[in-house]
Amino acid sequence: MVTSVNDKKASFKGVELDIKTPLTVAENNSSYLQQEQNEAVESGNLAWQKLHLSVIEMTDMNATIHHLQKKLLIKDTRVDLQDVLVIDNKQLITLPEKVDMVTHIGDLEFNEESLNVALQDINLSSKVSLLKRQAELDVSIAGVQLEHIEYSPFLLDSLVIKSTFDNNRLRLKDFSLNTFSGHLSAQAEALFAINWLPKPDLKIESIQLNALNAQDMHVLIANFPKFDKQSNLETEQNKMPIESFVIEQMNLQNISLISEAEVLPLTLKSADLKVNDFQVIKDGELWSTSAERKQGADFSISFSQLDWQEAVIEGFSLSGDLIKTEQVLQSLLR
Repeated sequence: MVTSVNDKKASFKGVELDIKTPLTVAENNSSYLQQEQNEAVESGNLAWQKLHLSVIEMTDMNATIHHLQKKLLIKDTRVDLQDVLVIDNKQLITLPEKVDMVTHIGDLEFNEESLNVALQDINLSSKVSLLKRQAELDVSIAGVQLEHIEYSPFLLDSLVIKSTFDNNRLRLKDFSLNTFSGHLSAQAEALFAINWLPKPDLKIESIQLNALNAQDMHVLIANFPKFDKQSNLETEQNKMPIESFVIEQMNLQNISLISEAEVLPLTLKSADLKVNDFQVIKDGELWSTSAERKQGADFSISFSQLDWQEAVIEGFSLSGDLIKTEQVLQSLLR
């Protein structure tokens, strides 16, 4: 009798799923299923000593999931799993030490009463090592469309994300997309503090925005409900949720903005903004000119026209150091 299988290939083609049961499991059922699984693992060893697959391919997958008034539709899906250990020492592997997966989804649609989301041509590549706490994730999406009954449709295309995680540090090596008739790209990294005991806890220690670039964007901000200012004041805390946030380089070119929101009524045309070495948050405190700082960030800003409430400003341009510029403006307004 064969008790060990190594380096074989498993393929699944033409998988069709139509799920109309709730997506959640009742608490008592969940406990029962978990108990059954535990008893199976404890009581008996599986017939096979080991099952290792070099490749698992699932192609031509389509799924439709219904839950109350929500519907999720997935079309033309392909999943490739590399180096999969299914059974080891007669035990079913429920939490793999590593995952190497490539996924392609032709179309993904989510629908509910007030919201429709559609994504086209999705490609995901991920490599995860749980023991080493390392991961790589690459994502590309050809098109995204969001439609809400109260707002204008939101469209973007050519979304690309390339990221790595190692030693509690997340690096966004490449982020780019086309939206609002323009282009946006960024590179950044974040350092996390992760504690597993006595209970899992995740905290962002620092964020460093290495580069943020945007060109030729025409942004429309739709009207949205007013916030309860009193409630915000009561819950507001001076301490920020992260210790440090630094913008190394930001370059916005030819940005136009129209806001229909009552709390932010403005129109901005052909704006350019450059910022270098700006520490927005330091030691958990938001940037302030009153804080002890040796120097501020270099910046330059210009726009052809700004309509703000009753004021109209044309042909504006300003550059310099944030702290020095703030001090000059304060002296002029005294």
